[in-house]
Amino acid sequence: MLGHPDDIKRNHRYYLRKEVSGMRINGPNQTNFNPYTKQVNKPAEVKNQIKPQDKVEISSQAKQMQSAEKTDPVRQKMIEELKIKVESGNYKSDPKETAKNMLNFWSNKN
Repeated sequence: MLGHPDDIKRNHRYYLRKEVSGMRINGPNQTNFNPYTKQVNKPAEVKNQIKPQDKVEISSQAKQMQSAEKTDPVRQKMIEELKIKVESGNYKSDPKETAKNMLNFWSNKN
């Protein structure tokens, strides 16, 4: 037989007190655990990280284009002379010779 309900409650409380007395229960936020700690420390970590540096690499095609834009001094002198002749109106061109040179230029490209 189980016994009187009051006896059961008393026994239950006794055993609970006995089990809990070995445990230590602290109030809230006394465990040195703060969920915001990581969020606060993150900006400091970001400052310490090494930032990647920008890097520029010029392709071989771009280098060829740059060198093609630079003209040699002899060609530059010839271009300047032609500019002066064209601006003064003294430059006369032969249309047949120009067409022939254009055909030769473009046929050698292909």
